[in-house]
Amino acid sequence: MRRPWLLSAAGILVAAGVGVFLWVRHDPSALQYRTVAATLGTVTQTVSLSGNLAPVDETDLDFGGSGRVGRRMRPGMSPPRPSTSAMR
Repeated sequence: MRRPWLLSAAGILVAAGVGVFLWVRHDPSALQYRTVAATLGTVTQTVSLSGNLAPVDETDLDFGGSGRVGRRMRPGMSPPRPSTSAMR
């Protein structure tokens, strides 16, 4: 019978403790803002790394057919549409 009340009291004490900890730890002087005028320029950053690269995933591509489209494109022509029969 006492347990629900005890658990509620313990939860309130823990929440109050966390709140006091965060309030005491808060330091308004730690926040500093600096406003400057924007200028045009070049930003350069150099990154140096070493190690091996490995792909996360790898997939083989398999095209059902190859060849060329049999017509030349001229300005104003719409491009040919690929066949979707192999995708089904």
